Amino acid sequence: VLYYLVRVKPFTTLSIQLQGGKFDHANRMFSDIAGTWNGILEEMSDVKELVPELFYLPETLTNENSIDFGTTQLGGKLDSVELPPWAENPIDFIHKHRMALESEHVSAHLHEWIDLIFG
Repeated sequence: VLYYLVRVKPFTTLSIQLQGGKFDHANRMFSDIAGTWNGILEEMSDVKELVPELFYLPETLTNENSIDFGTTQLGGKLDSVELPPWAENPIDFIHKHRMALESEHVSAHLHEWIDLIFG
């Protein structure tokens, strides 16, 4: 949960506390949708699940408080989350993400996911 919500208070403070008084290394923090998606698909040890806030709270994707999250190994400053090309901005991403969740396709197949997860 803290991985996705680090940009929203009080989760910012909780993330710092979890890491012993500072943020985790910038390369391990939530920085882009595509990278997180690929990590979950390719790494068996990556077990992140989506949090509800990614369906209604665009602030999870923006650094509205200008927090210094650090610098990546490539020298980039970690700031707002990089969005996929189909999203114009965080509000558009949240809207499209929620529309997909509420789509007829998801509704028709939700029972399969429940069976997979809960047996």
